[in-house]
Amino acid sequence: MHEAIGQIASHVPQGIALAEPITTPYNRIIVCGMGGSAIAGEIISMMRDDVIVHWNYGIPSSATMHDLVVCISWSGMPAEVLSSYQAAQKLGATIACITTGGTLGAWARRDGTHLIPMPLSAPAPRLGAGLMTGALLGLLAMQQHAPLVDATALEVRGKTLARDIGDRIPVFYSPFALRKAGGFFKAMINENAKHPAFCASFPSASHNDILSWQQSPQELVPVIVHNLTKPEDSPDISAFLAMMTEMRYTVPVVDLPDDSVLNTMLSGYILALWTSYHMALEAGVDPLSTTWIDTFKQ
Repeated sequence: MHEAIGQIASHVPQGIALAEPITTPYNRIIVCGMGGSAIAGEIISMMRDDVIVHWNYGIPSSATMHDLVVCISWSGMPAEVLSSYQAAQKLGATIACITTGGTLGAWARRDGTHLIPMPLSAPAPRLGAGLMTGALLGLLAMQQHAPLVDATALEVRGKTLARDIGDRIPVFYSPFALRKAGGFFKAMINENAKHPAFCASFPSASHNDILSWQQSPQELVPVIVHNLTKPEDSPDISAFLAMMTEMRYTVPVVDLPDDSVLNTMLSGYILALWTSYHMALEAGVDPLSTTWIDTFKQ
C-alpha cells in the first residue's frame, strides 16, 4: 500500500491518456460511484458546478435524458453502480463507464457504451483514485488540469498527523470550500485505520457541531483542514481554533495548497491516505483489509 499511495498523483496523467473525450452534448454530469471509486467525482465536482456525485442506487430524480451519466467503479461489481447504469439506460441519457471490468465493463462492451478501461494496477479502489480522476478529466476534456503534487513528500506530514491524533477520535473541521477534503480524512481513517472519525464544515458547524465540545470530551481531537493563505474563506475557523485553544486542546492544522482546486483536493486526499496508513500501522491493523465490508455486502 505504501508504494501505491506514492504513485497516486503520477497516475492522473496516465488516466488522462487512457480517456477519449465525450463528444455528445450534455447539460449536467452525474457521476455514480461508491467508496474509493467516487473520489474522482468528488474531486471534479469541486472544479465544476455542473457535476453531481450520486452515492446511491439508481440516478437522481432530477436526471434527464440530456444529462451525461458517468458510472465509475474500479471493480465494476457494486449493485449501486450497476443499478445506476440500468436507470440511465432506461432514461435514455448518455452514459460513460470507467472501470477495470466486471459486470459494468461487460455491459458497456455489450451495449457499445463509451468505456474507459482501467488497468488493474492498484490493490484497492481508493488507491486507483489517481487513474480514475485522470480518466474523468480526460473524458470531460479537462486535460489541462493535470496536477503538480508530490505524493511521497506528503508522507511526513501524514505520519505527523497520525501521531498527533494517536488513539483519539478525530473530528475534522474545514471551511465550506474544503468540505470534501475533510470528508476524505474521515473516510480513509474509517477504511484504512478501522478507526472512528467524523467531519463537519463551517459555517454550518457553528450552528450545532461546536456544542458537542462544551463538556470537553478528551477522547476526541479537533483537526482543522484549511488553507492558511485564505483566512477570509471562513472567519469561523479562526474563532473555533481560539475557542479550542482556550479549552486547552492542542489542535492539529492541515494546511492545503491553493495553487489550483485539483492540487488542493488531491493533496488533501493523499494526506488522508498517508495519515490513515500510519494510524493503521500504529494500531497493528491491515490498512487494505475490508473484511467487515465484504461480510456486510453478503
